[in-house]
Amino acid sequence: MSLLRLSQIQASSYNDEFGLETETTSDAGGGYDVGFADNGDWAHFKNVNFGTGVSSVNLRTASAGSGGTLEFHLDSVTGALVGRARFPSPEDGRLGQQFPRLFPGRAASMICI
Repeated sequence: MSLLRLSQIQASSYNDEFGLETETTSDAGGGYDVGFADNGDWAHFKNVNFGTGVSSVNLRTASAGSGGTLEFHLDSVTGALVGRARFPSPEDGRLGQQFPRLFPGRAASMICI
């Protein structure tokens, strides 16, 4: 079964991960965020169907350090690189960002590194 993703995917809803931890968020509405990421850590989201109606991806990132880069790979950590988002470390540690659609119009596993 694949999930059509024309709406929000929570970072903490990954199917597998390496090196990441979740923590309770202080945001309104509650929930969890994913943190404590180092270079090479990743989150795996299985059977994500981006469909043909997706024109961009919005990210909300936070960094307690100097910022970083989030990469999106298809099917494996060494799979095709289909998106990259760089984010600085804003004073409040949060940033909303949008980048163009680079994803296939099919179901795939998405690896966020």
